[in-house]
Amino acid sequence: MADKQAMYGLWTRELTRYLRSWSQIVGWLATPLLILGFFAFSFLGVALPGLPADVEYVQYLVPVMAGFTILFSASFTGLGILSDRDVGFLKEILVAPVNRRAIVLGWTAGRATTAII
Repeated sequence: MADKQAMYGLWTRELTRYLRSWSQIVGWLATPLLILGFFAFSFLGVALPGLPADVEYVQYLVPVMAGFTILFSASFTGLGILSDRDVGFLKEILVAPVNRRAIVLGWTAGRATTAII
């Protein structure tokens, strides 16, 4: 029971941190849209080498942007854990009488939820 409460607490903490950071939300939403819009319109109607004539560049760019989003979400997860270590929160949570697997799962679930949002 304590493990589930710890997982829920860490999940809630990560969501709260994400929702309070408006700059992070705007950055994660605006960056892919700006890059997609810039490249999609700049290569519109241009014959790219190796690309069939009936296929648009956007069809190749969207999966790449999805991959970049996953990559950056994973790197921000690591940076979040490092910042928690610097603040001292990691020490406090590791001495709690909770299974460490529950701590990792709660953290991962919170970061995965923010990456999906």
